[in-house]
Amino acid sequence: LSSSDFILPIFLIDGKNKKQSIKTMPDVYRYTIDKLGIIVDKAIKNKIPMVALFPYTNKTKKNDIGTEALNEDNLVCRAIRYIKKRYKTEIGIPLVTSTGKIRLIILWLFV
Repeated sequence: LSSSDFILPIFLIDGKNKKQSIKTMPDVYRYTIDKLGIIVDKAIKNKIPMVALFPYTNKTKKNDIGTEALNEDNLVCRAIRYIKKRYKTEIGIPLVTSTGKIRLIILWLFV
């Protein structure tokens, strides 16, 4: 295995300038979009070609039919736009899967 075989999970939260610990995962954090550059820079430096975005969605935005997932200004869509603009790259989304309440989006960074 090499770093090019890895996918870096990035956990997202709304807001600005936040790094929030995740109680159930020691030493793992949620980041606001303005902190994404630090994380993606490290992935690129370490030749990790993909990131997986895991948004924390506020309970007030959740419903049984997943309306927030279709919102073009949701946390994941804003994060994708940020990465695309900052890194001046096309972003491939080779996998979008939904199993129950778990949603996974993998972004190819093309490094």
